Amino acid sequence: MIKILHLADVHLDTAFQCRSDTLRQQLREGLRTAFQRAIDYALEESVQAVLIAGDLFDDERLSFKTERFLIEQCKRLDQAEIPCFYVTGNHDPGGGSHRASRIAWPSSFRYIHRGTPAVFPLVNEAGEVVARIVAAGHVTKHVAENLAAAFPPAEDAVPHIGLLHTQVTTAKDADNHDRYAPCSVEDLQRAGCQYWALGHIHIRQQVCATPQAWYAGNIQGRNPRETGPKGGLLVSLEGQSVAEMTFRAFAPFEWVEVILDDLGDIHTLHDLAQTARHAFNEMVASQDPADDYLLRLVLQGRCPLAEDLSQPEQREELELELTYLLGVAYVEVRLDHLIPLVDVDAYRDQPHLLGEVLSILRILRSHPGALQEVIPDTLAGCGPDAEERMAYIADLLEGMEEEAILHLLKAAISG
Repeated sequence: MIKILHLADVHLDTAFQCRSDTLRQQLREGLRTAFQRAIDYALEESVQAVLIAGDLFDDERLSFKTERFLIEQCKRLDQAEIPCFYVTGNHDPGGGSHRASRIAWPSSFRYIHRGTPAVFPLVNEAGEVVARIVAAGHVTKHVAENLAAAFPPAEDAVPHIGLLHTQVTTAKDADNHDRYAPCSVEDLQRAGCQYWALGHIHIRQQVCATPQAWYAGNIQGRNPRETGPKGGLLVSLEGQSVAEMTFRAFAPFEWVEVILDDLGDIHTLHDLAQTARHAFNEMVASQDPADDYLLRLVLQGRCPLAEDLSQPEQREELELELTYLLGVAYVEVRLDHLIPLVDVDAYRDQPHLLGEVLSILRILRSHPGALQEVIPDTLAGCGPDAEERMAYIADLLEGMEEEAILHLLKAAISG
């Protein structure tokens, strides 16, 4: 039985732009905490190796403080005689002008930055080869070639473990990541590996069953889209197969997204805050608790408070209230097509500009042909995605009647 800890996309010293200075510092410290917990776990489990599948840090932002921290953590593995295999990625490329090539890594640390796959034996205390790590890294920030296609066949009957920072083109969320070192599932299957430890895509997922190929996901969410527990994978191999796979969360901060779309009876900030509190508590109660949370609250649909919440200071007040009420590190309120609660019928078919505007909007919503006529082809589309784009435009019309009423009434008053 061989145990390895698969980590990826640690992104030490991420910038965390558009956050407050205090929160940005907390999140960057959170990344260091998560990595230290990963090393703690590797030592507790007495793994045979730690594998880091790229983007260990953000090259141009790596501070001297974080570099010292990184070396200290790797030395802990070195002292325990646990080798660490690290391939470079697009955020931490290994060319001579980049930081990774200038760090004083411990003696047992395997820094792999070349695109040509290299094979490293993994030996036990008796000096016997119990596995082989096959790995390739990124020399530059923009590797376009398929590195996986060059991985060699297995040398012998011991387990072979592939280590690579790559975009598997069919993986979930692949389109939201840059196309670096792209490969297919078939490329992974052609190589002689029993397990693939992958990095680059931040969603933890299996991309191939035979052989097993996994993205560990990033070690802590970097933005509100990267929700849920984040950590690493403890992989146990026996013979030529994966015997057991365990996810372990390491992140001290966890992003949570709560969507509220039934707000027609919400008339006060207090009621909205209590509704959000209930939804948040219900969501986090269904999973293992995190140390702290970063909440994105998405409000959508018809709501009596829509006009008030359109004002930045009102949203800020709600964010402060929820931060205190929930006891979390951060709250962001987003308005996702929040619609004012207005009696549209009171203004329909009336002999004034507002009545005419509502009539036009009703025609556009009721007759797709009319909508097609007023939307330019460049926006509506003429190819295979035309129907999807038209549906998107029709969705934008939802709530436009209420918005038109409020806008024209305000204009009339101010005029």
